[in-house]
Amino acid sequence: MPTSISYVIYAVIVIFVAVISWVLATVYRKKIVESKIGSAEEKSREIIDEALKTAETKKREALLEAKEETMKTRNELERETKERRAELQRYERRVQSKEDTISAARPGARRETLETYTNRLKQLEDITNNFKGVDKSFAIQAGREIRVMVVPEQISDADMVLLARDVSKKIENELEYPGQIKVSVIRESRVVDYAK
Repeated sequence: MPTSISYVIYAVIVIFVAVISWVLATVYRKKIVESKIGSAEEKSREIIDEALKTAETKKREALLEAKEETMKTRNELERETKERRAELQRYERRVQSKEDTISAARPGARRETLETYTNRLKQLEDITNNFKGVDKSFAIQAGREIRVMVVPEQISDADMVLLARDVSKKIENELEYPGQIKVSVIRESRVVDYAK
């Protein structure tokens, strides 16, 4: 017959087994929960990575579409610009043709007499030669340019700018000429020595 001590031992063993079972069950549940949390975290990382890849892909596609749209718009604009430029050139040629026809109808409009031409070149050179410090001047390119040679001792580099402006103003005030006349002022210093 079992004694009270054996009941106590049985009770202690049962309690011990229950506690051990409870601890093992708790550890097992904890491992299962940790495993589920780990797999959930891994799935969430995979979902986030996939979402980032998808977002990056869509961003690239949007950039490519924007670039293609920009190129398309640019090409259209260039085409329209070329068409308008060609149209303006056609109008310009028509106007020039009409101007040419009108100009040709005037007597003497197409040629300048030799005497008038040489007289204008001489006047141009005379105007520039009258300035202080001018050595000589040459009308070139059919009177479209005057080159003024100055004496370096009398005209400094700074004075050259003023001289060019003054010559231009005097030509504008005293002469009639077609188009424009370029005034070039040249100051040249030379040093010569001989070897014996």
